[in-house]
Amino acid sequence: MSDRQPYKVIILIPVYNGRIPLKSLVPQLAELGLPGVILDDGSTDGLSAADVVPFTYHRFDVNRGKGAVLKDGLELAKTAGYDFAITMDADGQHPVASVPNFLKAITSTNNFIVGRRDWNLNNMPWARILSNTITSWLLSRRTGLKIHDSQIGFRCYPLVNPHLWRVREGGFQFESAVFLRVRSLGLKLKWVDVPVVYAGEPSHMNHWCDTWQFIRFYIRSFWRDRSD
Repeated sequence: MSDRQPYKVIILIPVYNGRIPLKSLVPQLAELGLPGVILDDGSTDGLSAADVVPFTYHRFDVNRGKGAVLKDGLELAKTAGYDFAITMDADGQHPVASVPNFLKAITSTNNFIVGRRDWNLNNMPWARILSNTITSWLLSRRTGLKIHDSQIGFRCYPLVNPHLWRVREGGFQFESAVFLRVRSLGLKLKWVDVPVVYAGEPSHMNHWCDTWQFIRFYIRSFWRDRSD
């Protein structure tokens, strides 16, 4: 698969205390033949480099949040000469079988490819659906783009212009803030359908709190974006 891919692609997985699911996920991903980096955001569950072979293990000693870790990971990938970075969550909710579909969607270095889940009450908790619906609708209004799934971390970032991810927002708001840069950078937003894999795994996201944080970010963005 990777032999036919004209662009250099790397997999980035931010993780905080996800040692057990990672030990199952990494071997599956390794079969795709793509390089990968595990971005350990100060885990305390004993996660180590031995758990993620053959992927590279990069540890941050202090827990700073998903957004900060992803920013550093994207910088590392660009510096290493990669064209794209596929980001995935460490809990196994992003199916490995969907990765080839992201690769097929790459047609140019200006493609920003995002997963689109078919979420409903049968396969996701209602609180997640509600928060995702609110944030996706607001971002669609703000950007003039059709944002189908604002909260999904399953994405393929083009690394041609680091301004895409050099946003002020951190934590879970980082992935929403990135959408504000897509149009101004002349990127083409593409969507890849992905199945919902949810079995009640614990989440580090507090949906009510993070939805409120998103609304605050959304209001601030009308002023911040002018000076970025």
